[in-house]
Amino acid sequence: MSNKNLAVEAVRGLAALAVIFSHASLTFWPYLHGDFDQLRSGFERWVFNSPFGFVYSGSGAVCVFFVLSGFVLGRSVLGRDGLLQALPGMVVRRYFRLMLPILISCLLAWAVFAFALPRVDRHALGEWIRLFGAFDFSLGNAVEQGSVDTILWGAADYNWALWTMRIEFFGSLLVYALAALLDRWPRPDWLLPVAALGCLLLVPGNGVYYALFVFGLWLAASEWTVDNRLLALSALLAGLYLVGYHEASSSYNFIERNLDLSWRGESLANYDLANELGGMLIVGAVLKSPWLGQRLSGRAMAWLGRMSFSAYLLHMLVLATVAPLVFNALSPTLSYTGASLSSLAASVAAIYLCSLPYARWVDDTSIHVSRTVSRLVWRR
Repeated sequence: MSNKNLAVEAVRGLAALAVIFSHASLTFWPYLHGDFDQLRSGFERWVFNSPFGFVYSGSGAVCVFFVLSGFVLGRSVLGRDGLLQALPGMVVRRYFRLMLPILISCLLAWAVFAFALPRVDRHALGEWIRLFGAFDFSLGNAVEQGSVDTILWGAADYNWALWTMRIEFFGSLLVYALAALLDRWPRPDWLLPVAALGCLLLVPGNGVYYALFVFGLWLAASEWTVDNRLLALSALLAGLYLVGYHEASSSYNFIERNLDLSWRGESLANYDLANELGGMLIVGAVLKSPWLGQRLSGRAMAWLGRMSFSAYLLHMLVLATVAPLVFNALSPTLSYTGASLSSLAASVAAIYLCSLPYARWVDDTSIHVSRTVSRLVWRR
C-alpha cells in the first residue's frame, strides 16, 4: 500500500474518531455543543473556548469524509477504459457496498432498542442520548430503512449517524458521472468548477456537501503537490482550527464579529463555512504533501482507517448502552468529569472491539457481495 493510500486511511480513521468524540460530548458534556445550561465543570468551559474543538468536530469530520470519498472514488475510476458504459454496474456496486453494512447496523439497533435499552438507565446523561431509540421501532421498519430508505431518502431513525449515507451514495454517483465526462468535455478544466457551482445553485441545503465531492475529485485529477513543509503544515493547522469553530467560543470571536457573508440574498453561517473550508484544507494538505502523508502512514493509522466505517456505524449503539452502564457504576465514587472520562475511554475501547468482527464479517463481505451483484445485474 502506498504512503498516499495510508494517509487516506489515517485521515479517514481520525475523522471517524472525531465523530465518536462529537457524539460522546453530546452524551456527557452538552455544553461543548452550545447547550450552556448544562455546564458541569470548568473543564468544559476551557475546552469550549480553546482552539482544539477539532477533536470533537463531527461536522468537520463529515466534510472530511465527503472530500475523501471524492478523492478515493475519483482515483479508482479516472482514466478507466469504457467508464461511461460501466456506469450502471458501478451504481449497483456502490449501492450494495453501502447498503449491506447499513442494513446490519439497523438490525442491530432494533435489537438494542428492543432488548437492551429498556434495561439501561440513561437519566444522568444528556438529553440527546436519552432520546435515542425513543420512537415506534419495528423489525420490518428496520429492514426497510436499512435496505432502502437510508440510502435513497436519508432516513436515520435507527442510527442517527446514517443521515450522511444518502449524500455519500449520490455524491459517489456524481463523481462517477464527472469522471466519465472528463475525457469528453471540450473544456475539461472548466468541468469541475461548473459542476461545483451547479451543486451550490441546484441542490438546496446539501449542495455544498456535493461540491465537496467535486473538490475531492479535483484533488484526484490534479498532479500538483505541496513540497514546502511549512506551507503544508500551515494549511493543516488552519483546517484543524476552522473545523473546531463555535460561534460563542472566545477562540473564534474575531471571526464571528468581522465575517458576515451572504449567498443569493441569505446570510451564510460562519460555522458551516468554517467546517467546509476546514475539511477541504485538511484533506488537501495531507494528500498533496508527501511529507505530511509520510508522517501519517504508520500501521496504527492504517488500522484506524480500516476500522473507520464499522466504528462509524456502531458507535451510537455503544454510546447508548456501554457509556451509561460504566458511568452509573463509577459515579458514586468519582466526580462527574472522572466518571464521564472513564466511561468515554471504556466506550471507545468497546466501539473498536466491536468493529473488529464487524469489519471482517460485514464490511469486507459487503465489498465481495457488491462486486458479485454488480456483475450479475450489469453485464456488458
